[in-house]
Amino acid sequence: MDPEEIQSIDEQMFPLKERIGFRQYLKDKPHSWGVRIFTRAGISGIVCDTEIYTGKGAVEISELGQGDDFVLRFLENVPRFMNFKLSFDNFYTGIDLIYKLRVEYGIESCGKIHSNRIRGAVLNTDTNMKKNGRGSVDFRFERHSEVSVVKWYDNKPVHLASSYCAVTRIDKCQR
Repeated sequence: MDPEEIQSIDEQMFPLKERIGFRQYLKDKPHSWGVRIFTRAGISGIVCDTEIYTGKGAVEISELGQGDDFVLRFLENVPRFMNFKLSFDNFYTGIDLIYKLRVEYGIESCGKIHSNRIRGAVLNTDTNMKKNGRGSVDFRFERHSEVSVVKWYDNKPVHLASSYCAVTRIDKCQR
């Protein structure tokens, strides 16, 4: 089966009560105790690749970091420069990873990003965005890496980094 054009990488918990060395507790998951599994899936929901997290030190971590290493390992079997689009959450997202995926793999990517990983993109402050209210937005485009960083205010500020989507036009809508 050919890989789907749009894919995502995320984690899930396999509920497990038995005592094994790599069982984990994650309080925010519906099943708090279990085995942590990282997956790459297509837009249809079909899982293409998985990796079980067996604990700290089980896999050698490069200078890129654990999240970037997971993403790059998952993409070993994906054809390069075939217009794939990948999304992931803030555990994986970084400007350097997005740039590397675009340049070395030909894969466009998008993900929620922590504010301390946006590398000098000066965006509107949280206080100002709160004053402007829900739906306020600010964005920057880094020319070197061709990555856009968007910050918008919903119930709290949210950051997004992407190599293929950005802010174009803003309209008001009614809920």
